[in-house]
Amino acid sequence: MRITLLPLVIIVAPVITGLLTLLVPWSEERKARFSLFVHAFLLAALLALFPAVHAGRSLAYKLAPLFPPYGLSLRVDALSFLVTLVVAFIWFLSSLYALEYMRHEHHIARYWAFSNFTLSGCLGVAFAGDLFSFFVFFEFMSLISYMLVIHTETPAAFRAGVKYLYLGIIGGLFLLYAVIATYDLAGTLAFDALRSFTFPDYGLYSFSIFLSYVVGFGIKAGMVPLHFWLPDAHPVAPSPASALLSGVLLKMGAYGMARVFLDVFGLSYLATSGWAEIVAVLAGISIIFGSLVAIVQDDLKRRLAYSSISQMGYILLGLSLLTPAALYGAVLHILNHALMKSGLFLAAGAVMYRTGRHKVSELDNIGRTMPRTMLAFTITALAMVGIPPLGGFISKWYLGLGAVVGGRPVFLFFLLLSSFLNALYYLPIVTRAFFNRAACPFAAFQVLPPEEAGPTSLGTELPPLPPRPLAPELPPAMLFPIVSLAAGTLFSGLYPMSPPFSLAADVVKAYFGG
Repeated sequence: MRITLLPLVIIVAPVITGLLTLLVPWSEERKARFSLFVHAFLLAALLALFPAVHAGRSLAYKLAPLFPPYGLSLRVDALSFLVTLVVAFIWFLSSLYALEYMRHEHHIARYWAFSNFTLSGCLGVAFAGDLFSFFVFFEFMSLISYMLVIHTETPAAFRAGVKYLYLGIIGGLFLLYAVIATYDLAGTLAFDALRSFTFPDYGLYSFSIFLSYVVGFGIKAGMVPLHFWLPDAHPVAPSPASALLSGVLLKMGAYGMARVFLDVFGLSYLATSGWAEIVAVLAGISIIFGSLVAIVQDDLKRRLAYSSISQMGYILLGLSLLTPAALYGAVLHILNHALMKSGLFLAAGAVMYRTGRHKVSELDNIGRTMPRTMLAFTITALAMVGIPPLGGFISKWYLGLGAVVGGRPVFLFFLLLSSFLNALYYLPIVTRAFFNRAACPFAAFQVLPPEEAGPTSLGTELPPLPPRPLAPELPPAMLFPIVSLAAGTLFSGLYPMSPPFSLAADVVKAYFGG
């Protein structure tokens, strides 16, 4: 197979897998294992592309035109490859976790089918070679992922799904206008051609295009004030889906913003126009707002959801500062946040899976009954705070450096304040889990197998049970992804210039030279 065909195969394979999951009368266990096998294959296929991408080779593939002369086109560069690697890696670990987690849920085949369809959309977004292809895959991803949000079919899930769907449609309309208007001015939608195009002026028409991109992608990225779907959608989804929503789908909005900044308008144009300041200010507000609201959340997954708003602000801030160090920090944080937040959501789901508890106030002493899970949670939480030598520290260091070099030290203050606020809502979870012996809600019982742990839906209380022998903490299929993501945050901090983290430097080199 020619290497240029691999991106097409990688995008199509999950669609075929999803269709087989819905149509073939296999057992649910077999469907789940088949999906996991395909996700492992996709990750291996992506790794086969790394030598060519790292060497700077251009990989492109055009499909038959849908609306001549434009059709779907695929392109692989350092940025798109990094994003697809994040997508494939997090999806594989989430699927391995879901192999056990979803076994006791309903509509298992439907979950795996729409997980595969959403995966295909995310990969298509990352590999899109032009704005038309990007828009098609982005809308497919946004609409199909609605099924992951409402999977539990609770009233809260349907309410969150309505917000998610309607805001996704609104964002799509803004993006459609921006794409059409871009073609009207530039006469092309290909990213390579747009990089050499300069918008003719800084007038209202050009500004409306830029603003429409910011709204369309800002909604998906959870940027304040377009964020209000996010705190409702993430907690109600099954925990494997929550990890995907925060660790992967939010990055698609940030990735779209990156393409707008780097390829559509260009860094020099945005620096001259001053329009990037709009995104910088909104990113700064997102950083502080998400952290402040997270502090007062007692529901663990909801606290993590508000934290995601803050963390996405880091990435958008790095893009809008328009300096090499800030861009490096933003791209690196795409990787690091995917590792950190996916690990946190999977660990939170593990606690719910074993105990039925979902509130921070109920987690006293849980670290003594689930030590490996909570140790991994602690590592990823400390990385979110920005404690060296973990990966989150490296990202924030370069973001702060980019702010100072760019002559906007006020954003360094935002980053430092956010790290302090992160500590205020993560460290109490850790201390409560390991050191609160006095008021331990688990004193009356041990951790139970899932079939005896009772319902895990939000708002359900678990009645005290008599003591019984301690059950194994988690099945290996659930524990391995959590531990792997925690190890990844440590590896990122210790070896930030090793593959795949070195791809961030390749992205900066592509747009700033050097």
